Amino acid sequence: MLRQLNINSKKLGKVEILSTDQGVTIKTSRLEFRLLSLESPKKLITHYTSLLCNPENMKMMSSPWSAADVRRFISIGIYNNECQHSAIFTVYFVNTDNFIGSIRYHYVKDKYRTVGCGHKNVFEMGYVLDKPYWGQGYGTEMARTTVKFIKKFVCPSYEDSQQPCPSEIVAIVDPRNEASIKILKKTLKSSEVSDVMTSDLFFFRPLKKDKGMSDTKDQSPPTQSSSI
Repeated sequence: MLRQLNINSKKLGKVEILSTDQGVTIKTSRLEFRLLSLESPKKLITHYTSLLCNPENMKMMSSPWSAADVRRFISIGIYNNECQHSAIFTVYFVNTDNFIGSIRYHYVKDKYRTVGCGHKNVFEMGYVLDKPYWGQGYGTEMARTTVKFIKKFVCPSYEDSQQPCPSEIVAIVDPRNEASIKILKKTLKSSEVSDVMTSDLFFFRPLKKDKGMSDTKDQSPPTQSSSI
């Protein structure tokens, strides 16, 4: 089925969401987000090897990935073409194949129930931006777009299926990662110390019913089907 949503955002401007049987594409004025299922494995392996095997990109998160790690990540993620519980987006400059990074979210039931006041039934968000594109606002735009997508597109799908929508979007960041902390202060805003041993920061944002739903225009044409 083909579905299109156009959203007018104060901070992002126009956001276009296009959902087909193969997957989802999101466009802002500068960036384009493509679900992994829309891309060829060979292309994805090339992009993600350069991104996740680079020590500079990964130094505040984990050790650089191995080539085997990347292939395993792609082989699992490429088959997910629905976004209700999780999604991995490859991010490009809009209408090009100029790859700049990746952002993902996934459902977490009770992993963070003992953090702060307790956080259960949440979406956890994470992202990696390639070093040449640091300091230009792309990380903030990636995070804001994903939050907007979850609120406007994903949460209504829970209402349609009569399932309870996750209550928050959360993210964990190394306290030395000043750039990412700035991004999360702008997008998720609230924070607590995640672990007294590591001092990682835990950011969260409640997923309340969006008062701005009226700015979402469902421009769904007649139902169409297509094969993968």
